[in-house]
Amino acid sequence: MNILHIGGSPRGVDGDSHRLSQHVVHCLRTLHPQAQVTERALWETAPAPVDAAYADALASSVPGGEPAMHSDALERSDHLIAELEAADVLVIGTPVHNLT
Repeated sequence: MNILHIGGSPRGVDGDSHRLSQHVVHCLRTLHPQAQVTERALWETAPAPVDAAYADALASSVPGGEPAMHSDALERSDHLIAELEAADVLVIGTPVHNLT
């Protein structure tokens, strides 16, 4: 089993959402000791915003082929998509803000 744990708390490891999602991952690993966990902490390395180079690289691809242009953002995006596709379980730790 592959577990992808995405943490999005602005408080990082001190956030309640991170602690809760870590608990979920711990429970999954208790049930599946052989599980592999990929941690993606967005407070450490947030994905780059979509920029012109990324859009140009996407637009330059031929159907069913690779992009004709190189883009670091596109390469990073492909890596993140591969992590998601490889995951059997996705655990997302994100804050919920009550604006009342």
